[in-house]
Amino acid sequence: MNISATPSTRRAWTSIVIGVLSTLLVVSLTIYAYQMREQIELLQQYGYPGIFLIEIIGNATIFAWTPIPASVITAAVAPLFHPFLLMITASTAASLGEMTGYALGQGGASLVENRPWVERAARWMQHYGNTIITLAAAIPNPFFDAVGIAAGMLKIPLWKFFVFCLLGKAINRLALILIASSTLRWLLPI
Repeated sequence: MNISATPSTRRAWTSIVIGVLSTLLVVSLTIYAYQMREQIELLQQYGYPGIFLIEIIGNATIFAWTPIPASVITAAVAPLFHPFLLMITASTAASLGEMTGYALGQGGASLVENRPWVERAARWMQHYGNTIITLAAAIPNPFFDAVGIAAGMLKIPLWKFFVFCLLGKAINRLALILIASSTLRWLLPI
């Protein structure tokens, strides 16, 4: 009887270990973001770097409702910053934060497979991947993590996921910044 592991068994175990580690990382980031919520809100006083940190932390949590979404903080400080630079900062950080969902899909595919929502997202991604990533990132949407997980599971190249996520987040943040800035300037003369 040969007790050595076959290559497919090793791949399966490697996939499970990576999945568990990815899940632990994501859960840890979510718990950290929740525990540090008050300190995260204080980061806005640090200008663009503060907004970058708020957006990256806020978007790195998976399926977690954060007490104050990062986009709300970005909207609140919109009148104080140059809209184009704020859009670049916020959308880049938000897209980098969304890499956690992608990583979970890549490493933890075996942990979330056979879930109806993941299978549905995967089917859509196979046919309309770039468009779905862009549109899902462009609209305020708590389910974008499912898109990131599906992209990771389907092994869509990381650069492609990032570029289309960035495009969608840039559309989202620019609209948010312009609307919030003009509304806040109208309501509260700044």
